[in-house]
Amino acid sequence: MKKSDLKTGMRVITSFGMEYLVFINVETDFTRCTTKVRRDFIVNTKGEFVWNGLNNYDENLFHINNSKDNIDQVYSCSHPYSFTRVNDDEYKGNLLWERKPEKIHIIDGIEYSESSLISIIKKAHK
Repeated sequence: MKKSDLKTGMRVITSFGMEYLVFINVETDFTRCTTKVRRDFIVNTKGEFVWNGLNNYDENLFHINNSKDNIDQVYSCSHPYSFTRVNDDEYKGNLLWERKPEKIHIIDGIEYSESSLISIIKKAHK
């Protein structure tokens, strides 16, 4: 699953277990903005005032600053009620994708995930 595969209405779950509803290309009018803009973002569905712009994610659904916000599961949009009945698992949808656990490597006493090691190696060879 790639970020570009996400559609409005899908649900995602992060590494920290937070559940979000996906909104793609939605016109927003945030108070800090002087003009309306179109954005892609995810909004927490469990009552907490938390959202995250999808611009903070790479194409592989890894958060660029916080690994606890990596998207690890993606569910389909099952029904129009899924927008309003966010706490009802009946409308959660079907699991479309789940991230496989990464191997952890310990080098000099420091734990590294396989993806972080690949990233380090790519940067070293530029």
